[in-house]
Amino acid sequence: MFRFTNQQREILEGRFKLWNLSPKTKQIRLLERYTALIRLYAPRLSLISKGDIDFIFERHILDSLDLLTLLNKRGNLRLLDIGSGAGLPGIPLAIALPSAEVHLLERSEKKSNFLKSVIFKLRLSNTKSINDTLEGYTKRCATHYDYLLFRGIGNFNSCLMLGSRFMDKGAKIVYFNKRSGILSERYIIYP
Repeated sequence: MFRFTNQQREILEGRFKLWNLSPKTKQIRLLERYTALIRLYAPRLSLISKGDIDFIFERHILDSLDLLTLLNKRGNLRLLDIGSGAGLPGIPLAIALPSAEVHLLERSEKKSNFLKSVIFKLRLSNTKSINDTLEGYTKRCATHYDYLLFRGIGNFNSCLMLGSRFMDKGAKIVYFNKRSGILSERYIIYP
């Protein structure tokens, strides 16, 4: 089984404290299992770039979880991860916030099936995979979300247009702008 290094575990535990969350061994183990699944299926499903396989922890897990600094972490939080792909940032956030409801919207059937498999294997009862486009989903969806998450897709203006229907219901858009740098420069939150 895949395990994080001691240094990676220490970083995670420190970040959980920074995010005002208590790290649980179960959450760290779930993140390890999730990382192992990405490593296993990434080459076949193009989940992440080949160059990122050895840097999943830094470039994907931590990058996704750093969003916890900006979220209102109340118990009934509802997130929609749009263009979820490998489940980033939705699955790490679902693991860190077990009381949140996380929906993973992915148009690729192969990737959506991967997400369903991950949800089943990790027993993430707070997470659901939806195989659809955002345009199609907005026509059929009556669900309210607190945050719409756009990571690694489109530009900010197109994400703003696509998410406008949910913003009318009070949702905020979180657009992942940069992979590194100061946290306030890495994300655009609107409004």
